[in-house]
Amino acid sequence: MWVQMTQASGEDGTGPPIRLFGYSPSRSTHAARTLYEGMRPGGALMSDGYEPYAAIAEQHRLVHLGCWAHCRRYFHEALQALPRTSAGRSNCRRASSS
Repeated sequence: MWVQMTQASGEDGTGPPIRLFGYSPSRSTHAARTLYEGMRPGGALMSDGYEPYAAIAEQHRLVHLGCWAHCRRYFHEALQALPRTSAGRSNCRRASSS
């Protein structure tokens, strides 16, 4: 699922915002290239960190944002990798449950 949005529309940027939902059955970069063709520089592309999307963001001068759900997963995996007897792990658990 791809979601694109604008703050405004029209050449002068005074028209109503646009919300575009697109679907592609795969994660191929072809779908992203098609959707982001003609995107104005400074826009954003948010993804799950799939590296080929970074090239699309760079090509169109977009800000490449990471997904918070995926970011959280990396922190969770790092926490799980700590030894169970580690004081650091127990401190992390207390901090994350606050």
